[in-house]
Amino acid sequence: MQVFLRIFLLLMLGVGSPLISYAKHIIGGEVTYECLEQTPTGRKYRITMLIYRDCDPSTGGADFDNPAYFSIYKGSANLNTLFTTQAITNVSVTYIIPDTPACIQNVPYVCVERGRYSFETILPIEEIDSYFIVYQRCCRNNSIVNIYDPETIGATYSVEITPKAQTFCNNSPVFNDFPPTIICKDAPLLFDHSASDVDGDQLVYSFCAPEMGGGPGLTSQNYTDCGGAQPQPPCAPPFAPVPFIQPQYSPTNPIGGNPQITIDSVTGLISGIPNKVGRFVVGVCVDEYRDGVKLSTIKRDFQFNVADCDLTVLVLVEGGDTLLLTPTGYYLSACGAKDLYIENKSLDQQFINKFEWRFDLDGVPYTNDSDWSPTIPFPKPSRYFGQLLLNPGEECADTANIVVDIFPGLNADFSYAYDTCVAGPVTFTDLSTAEANIRDWKWQFGVSNEASTDQSPVYTYQVPGEYPVSLRIIDTNGCKDSTVQFIDIKPVLQWYMPNAFTPNGDGINDGFSGKGSMLCATNFNMAIWNRWGELVFATEDPLEFWTGRSQKTGGMSPNGVYVYTVSFTGPKGEKFEYKGYATLIR
Repeated sequence: MQVFLRIFLLLMLGVGSPLISYAKHIIGGEVTYECLEQTPTGRKYRITMLIYRDCDPSTGGADFDNPAYFSIYKGSANLNTLFTTQAITNVSVTYIIPDTPACIQNVPYVCVERGRYSFETILPIEEIDSYFIVYQRCCRNNSIVNIYDPETIGATYSVEITPKAQTFCNNSPVFNDFPPTIICKDAPLLFDHSASDVDGDQLVYSFCAPEMGGGPGLTSQNYTDCGGAQPQPPCAPPFAPVPFIQPQYSPTNPIGGNPQITIDSVTGLISGIPNKVGRFVVGVCVDEYRDGVKLSTIKRDFQFNVADCDLTVLVLVEGGDTLLLTPTGYYLSACGAKDLYIENKSLDQQFINKFEWRFDLDGVPYTNDSDWSPTIPFPKPSRYFGQLLLNPGEECADTANIVVDIFPGLNADFSYAYDTCVAGPVTFTDLSTAEANIRDWKWQFGVSNEASTDQSPVYTYQVPGEYPVSLRIIDTNGCKDSTVQFIDIKPVLQWYMPNAFTPNGDGINDGFSGKGSMLCATNFNMAIWNRWGELVFATEDPLEFWTGRSQKTGGMSPNGVYVYTVSFTGPKGEKFEYKGYATLIR
């Protein structure tokens, strides 16, 4: 998508004076090293610092430091001593030609220069101690929005040469390109922030905290100390991180965005869509590993400016179950549905004179220049390649490559079984179906913090009640489905009353009581009256039965018909009542 590269517009803004001043003209930089050779007294290194400044004369920014002061400390990050200092005057200045996009209106004036400082030094090989090469300058633009008090916060550009790196005569990674400092709000950001390593080591990328250095001191007494604008010599590690305004911003989330601006740890690709206007300090770290051993870290401190760009033509699409921005365009995937609706959200429609969708549908060309947001009939699960063209053949145009994966569908389903009287174990059985292999199951049992990743789990509810049980499944294609069933954990009460008994002492049907399961019942009460309305038996124990004797006199009751009532409360508070007749026969 060529416009993704075109919308990056470099613009550095700063203020200062050519004399004793804050270096607010500096908006980014980094320090790297090369191991040149072994000498009788140690390794010879070439140290290089690249630093970028705004050269617009209307901003009044100071020039590059001449000389620029470097310190080399030996030891650890927390315990070290000054090894040597360098005052470098051979700065090489290069004007950076901005990549001005063709489809953005009101492009501001841009002047960017890169200063290159380089010197060689010999460092004895140390088995325990590292070397820290340090440059410091204050201060940052006071309009930066993601850190506190930016006008008093300086910058430290440094690199550590670890004992392992010394042993191997290691060369640090080197960034391939300097990122854009202006990006467009609500427009996709894709920038390859990768580095190269001549030794072929493994590189791991991350956002990290830029470091402070120097301070706002401008008097002749404090200008060159650790709180001054130009420490001479630069001060020793450890270096404090810049104070991000949290929780909105952090070292790993310096800009925000929707989706959030992120960096790929493997490729170094920075991607996302910024949604806030402002200036943001960003740090990118590259960790270098060889055979699993970390050799070094290089850190770049730079500034992103997010602006309300007047974009005229830019491809933007949404759709599918998954939507990703890649260096080559868009990636979409859909699960189960072959007809896929793709929403065209391209900018700006008043400047788009024509558009065309193109897809290869299993060898059959698909073109559509009438439906702004089409529903495309993909014939079967497969991978398809297409494009969206805006203003094809015109000067202000854009084209996006689109890759679509149509995956087979899947269906989440389950059954369950449990004992009905007590709140015992419930056995859940996965009945889900999918053409691809299901790789993940996530059960939620309707109880806080109670979940399982087993395919068919067993769970015991402690309290009767109705619970929503959900199952989410994911297959090897990343397709997802979920289902919810409500399970009523209610012990089933079974209670039956007879209508006669024979208390003759033969051991058969000698007592009168109900039959069934009452383990979950409460407030049980059974009462029996004779035909004159006299109470002859009462109990609150469902296991106790009437033997035919009167509880009042102790004597045996005569044959006849008696009236009984039974009441109790169920496990959910429901009331049960039974009324009937009991015939006493001898």
